[in-house]
Amino acid sequence: MENKRQISKIKQISSRKKVFLRVGIFAVAIAAVIAAVVIDANNHNKPEPLEPLEKDPITEGLSDTGNRFAEYTLPEDFDELDNFEPDPKTGEIDPETGEEVTVTNKNTPSTPRPPATPIVSGLPKVYINVDSGKTITSRTSYTGGTFSISAPDSSGFHSFETMRVNVRGRGNSTWKAPKKPYRLKFDEKVSFLGLPKGSNYVLLANSYDPSHIRNSVAFATARVLSFNFVPSAVHVDLYLNGKYQGLYTIGDNVRHTSNGIGIKSGEGFLLELGGSKNDLHKEGRDFFRSSIQRNVRIRYPSPGAGGDLTAAQFNEIQRDFTAACDSILLLRNYEDHVDILSLVDFFLHTELLYNFDGSFARSVFIMKNPGEKLKMASVWDYDLGIGNYTADRGRYTSWACVHNSSTYHSQPTWINYLIEDPVFQYAVRKRWEQVGDRMYNAALAEVSKNRTLLPDAVRRNNQVAPFRTNVYTSRRTAEISSFGGQLDYIQTFLRLRRNWMNTEIAKYPSSPPNGKDILNLPKPPVTTTPPVTEVTTYASGTLPPIDPNNTETVTTTVTTVTTVTTTTTPPGTEATEPPVSESVPVVSDTQVTEPDIIEETND
Repeated sequence: MENKRQISKIKQISSRKKVFLRVGIFAVAIAAVIAAVVIDANNHNKPEPLEPLEKDPITEGLSDTGNRFAEYTLPEDFDELDNFEPDPKTGEIDPETGEEVTVTNKNTPSTPRPPATPIVSGLPKVYINVDSGKTITSRTSYTGGTFSISAPDSSGFHSFETMRVNVRGRGNSTWKAPKKPYRLKFDEKVSFLGLPKGSNYVLLANSYDPSHIRNSVAFATARVLSFNFVPSAVHVDLYLNGKYQGLYTIGDNVRHTSNGIGIKSGEGFLLELGGSKNDLHKEGRDFFRSSIQRNVRIRYPSPGAGGDLTAAQFNEIQRDFTAACDSILLLRNYEDHVDILSLVDFFLHTELLYNFDGSFARSVFIMKNPGEKLKMASVWDYDLGIGNYTADRGRYTSWACVHNSSTYHSQPTWINYLIEDPVFQYAVRKRWEQVGDRMYNAALAEVSKNRTLLPDAVRRNNQVAPFRTNVYTSRRTAEISSFGGQLDYIQTFLRLRRNWMNTEIAKYPSSPPNGKDILNLPKPPVTTTPPVTEVTTYASGTLPPIDPNNTETVTTTVTTVTTVTTTTTPPGTEATEPPVSESVPVVSDTQVTEPDIIEETND
């Protein structure tokens, strides 16, 4: 009997243990669920971490880089660029909290301070409201909406009333940034903010440029050169579906309209170096390869299904481009295939601003009309120029357009071969002596203008779209927290780069080797007495008659439009410098009529 009691007791205890074990397991499970919910809630309350833009291509295969912000030594002449520290007096936005902080050193932010009074930038405000409040997610399909501009009197522009617009995303690497760039297409031609009248415009986010002005500086610098077309850009505040997006530039882009780069409809070609994408474009249909340059994409006529490009046209432009490459490879009569003035201008522009991201590798546009040579069409995509690109690796005492196995862009370019030719060197020196100072001064003028115009706009931008380090941007520019410091960096870089180019180009021949001058600049008439300069202002739309016997230099100003210079020099005097065409930036929103658009080709 006693044994039965003990066995019964043991069974009761065992039963209780099972109950307790089950209750314990259940309690642990409940606790785990609660913990998971709490963690998930906390994660939702935190900003999403910035996803890597893509596999870092810059450090791939480069043995001297441990990571994308690895230390490297600047050339001695450029060591001033190491002296830019974060400005302790300027607030920046903590990307994690969204609060304004004061930087005390490059590593440790101080305690957040209360938000300041809302900032008003004084720039024109662009409002885009997408139908049904949709989000723009495609770079290929347009979404309809409305567009308007509200411009304060202080901006110098007029407002623009609401009208219909179609919007899509644009860009390649920039589309992956949190602050998106966009493309606009209107149903009819419009003109606003002094931009040329047209139906296609772009909104550039400048996400990888902490100064927000590198493209503007590039365009201003290009206007003193020989390009048929240079894009325009106006800084604006963008509102999308009622929400402020940040500081943008709105403008036109590289296109083949008749008042743009000048391609003849149905006959000419627009090419882009490095413009092909594996998932969209097919070799033999959209692009071809050459003996020197990498993939050459045909942008106009449009290739592919529904495009206008014929097989005969494809073969024609491939043959012409290959002939140019072969002649450069051999340094033999290349001036018969390539317009040397545009090539030298593009080279000097790329080098002064050290646009290694482009430098005959990508976003480089070349045009060709029937019976004419290949010609550099324009400039585009300089947000990683002027010392802002990780892949520069501080090689600022070398030519950006010369590529080899030690540089990120490793395939040789035209310049690899041409820069070794004394005839081309003379052309570079001759042109640099004409336009080097003009380019430099135009760049500094653009920096100075924006130093006054943009500080408040940049601070307001940083409240919603603070600059974040990424796989592209230089560590040095990423560490400069103030807008003024960014502009100081740009000015210093340009000064140092110009000094280096002056020294390097001075080594080139000062007279045509073997009497060969391939620049072929137009020569003014031979005269005998010193020229006389007189400035006369005429009413808008009128010009005086030209007297063929006149021996004076007359500068004629057409009111509100531009300045036209007609030069005739007295007999017997040889001019030392051929005239240079200078485009005058539009400073008001006077409408400029644009002829019919054939087709917009650049994303």
